[in-house]
Amino acid sequence: MNKQPVNSIDWPSTLFLTLTPILVIPLSIYYFKTETFNFWMIPIFIFFYYAMGMSITGGYHRLFSHRAYEASWIVRFLYLFFGAGAYQNSARKWCIDHRLHHRYVDEDKDPYSINKGFWYAHFFWMCVKEDWRDSDLGKPYARDLDKDALVVLQDKYYFTIATFSCFILPALVGWAAGSWVGGLLFGGLLRMVVVHHFTFFINSACHFWGRQPYTDKNTARDNGVLALFTYGEGYHNFHHIFHADYRNGIRWYHYDPTKWFIRFLAYMKLVSHLKITPEFEIFKAKMQMAEKRLREGGMVQWHNMESAVEMLKFKADEAHKRFALLRKEYEEVRKNFAKSQTQRLQQLREDLHHAQRELQAVCQQWQLCMQA
Repeated sequence: MNKQPVNSIDWPSTLFLTLTPILVIPLSIYYFKTETFNFWMIPIFIFFYYAMGMSITGGYHRLFSHRAYEASWIVRFLYLFFGAGAYQNSARKWCIDHRLHHRYVDEDKDPYSINKGFWYAHFFWMCVKEDWRDSDLGKPYARDLDKDALVVLQDKYYFTIATFSCFILPALVGWAAGSWVGGLLFGGLLRMVVVHHFTFFINSACHFWGRQPYTDKNTARDNGVLALFTYGEGYHNFHHIFHADYRNGIRWYHYDPTKWFIRFLAYMKLVSHLKITPEFEIFKAKMQMAEKRLREGGMVQWHNMESAVEMLKFKADEAHKRFALLRKEYEEVRKNFAKSQTQRLQQLREDLHHAQRELQAVCQQWQLCMQA
């Protein structure tokens, strides 16, 4: 962490972030000394843990910051209400920080650059006074957000909403279940601290540990273990190159509850226009990284492989172009379907399947050649 003069410390944020974990201890002692543990505290903790955490990952991050999908007003309202309860700032301010992070990743203008130290990226960047949000640097990143009345309203009354969502509501739910102190502890204070540091891991650990299968132009890394603690955000190398994708874990076996929740909302017709990166673009990124590592590894056989790899890359690009053109034509004919076009539609369907198989075959050859 870079040393900061004392007058640049953001004391309210510093005291809040350092004292809240400490306050968990006396509140826990008081609860367990004065009350018998109530089983309902477990579901209360789990509910608020996912409601607040996934309002950050699914709402603040994938919806408001990256516009990876569109959401109805009720979904946006709930994201903003529970997201405030995560106590990570208003959606407007959070998104400005995050968009600057993507624009200037690992540079000095990156609000939480890992190059300033692990703990700076994890925690200390929030303890330093910065003016980028309202400066010429930050303002352009909020233009679309300032057109959303709900985002503006949450930003204006953030602390009132956050206090109710984070502390008062869990206490009320706990009171209904038999213990307002237990609700405040498990659904409020303890849950907030846990969500804080699990989501902070995305800025720190996900830029420090893991693999870089898609790009090494920045420090972001894929880490399946961290995904378990970050609501699926651990596949961070993928995210930094394909940030508009509503998914972070792209395979069915990737643990990404945020992705699954967004799919559920889409099934319920509450969100729409989910953005997905074309599979061929993902494959190309992986192959280009594999090729780069082979070149840098100084392998003796690379000289003999290079011409074959370049030929396969060319064939794959050509096969993909044919497939894309056929799919576009097929969709247009199907959209404007008439009985006179039945034969043409059938022929296009067959051509499309053939082009898809050809693309898959040449991609497989490319991959096998790189692994040889």
